[in-house]
Amino acid sequence: MKLPAEEECYALFRQYNVPKHIFEHCIAISNFGLGIALKLKEKGVSIDLVKIGGLLHDLMKVVVLDKLDYEGYKPTQAEINTWKELRARYKYRHESYPACDILKDKYPDFAKFLLREGELSQNMITDRSWEEKV
Repeated sequence: MKLPAEEECYALFRQYNVPKHIFEHCIAISNFGLGIALKLKEKGVSIDLVKIGGLLHDLMKVVVLDKLDYEGYKPTQAEINTWKELRARYKYRHESYPACDILKDKYPDFAKFLLREGELSQNMITDRSWEEKV
């Protein structure tokens, strides 16, 4: 499966003015998932999507947020403007839909993976691969 490079992921965070606390959460999830993936690899389970999947799993989280300020975080005007635009464009959609929309042309299989991750998080699918479980 073709995946975006790590630097391309960071460029997407900048392009879509992802608030700092969401960006930091995505990095933490990616690192945590890598730790789990390494332990699974020792047991013979190969997982390839964890780093980039963890990094981009909440790229479009702002779409579902009612507010951007979080525990004292003051969003920038650019973050607020992008948030309003994305919420209007993807009204009532799970954040996996705009992420899929953004990535589908260049990374179609990965975009489907993110969309499925969104469905999993909404308990719509119970049959999961190791990548989805992690």
